Amino acid sequence: MIWVLLGPPGAGKGTQSRLLAAETGAKIIEVGAYLRRKHQDGTQLGKLIQSLVDNGINVPGDVLMEVIGPDLLKYAPTGVIIDNFLRDKTQVESWQKFAAKHNLKVGAVIHLLADLRTCWNRVLKRAKLEKRADDNYQAFRKRYQDVYQAHIEEVLSSFESQVPIIEIDARPPIKEVYKDIVTQLKKKGVWIGKSK
Repeated sequence: MIWVLLGPPGAGKGTQSRLLAAETGAKIIEVGAYLRRKHQDGTQLGKLIQSLVDNGINVPGDVLMEVIGPDLLKYAPTGVIIDNFLRDKTQVESWQKFAAKHNLKVGAVIHLLADLRTCWNRVLKRAKLEKRADDNYQAFRKRYQDVYQAHIEEVLSSFESQVPIIEIDARPPIKEVYKDIVTQLKKKGVWIGKSK
């Protein structure tokens, strides 16, 4: 089964992915990390990705699937969590083609909701720990407004009639958010871990 985590930068997608993976044994595909690794490899594709990521611009869907596709196919049979996947229509279209070709199905979309101020405060804390080049306010605001807010509705609508969309308030403490996610996944019958 595949779970897709969506939400603005700083909503806690990475944190919640790690908690879900620890409990279920599912593998994580953290799209941002895959792209950062790729843009460090010195290839033309890597340089293109670096330019896009540094400026808060979405990577085209076909490029995204080329980067994450091999591991997605490897992990999907036993469970995979895709963190920060499908940011716009081109990525959705590329995913749909890839999924149809390889008979992949999403079990649930988990949409973490948090306001700009909450997210920016979290990004500031993360920037101190990880020293990420894309964690400056200008790039953050662009990702929040021009990437996330501008496209989230069309991304969610592409899944509406196919899979459960679970909306989660991501502002409370980490453990509360996680408990809410697990409760909703079990309620919808799309939990891939052992029931407690």
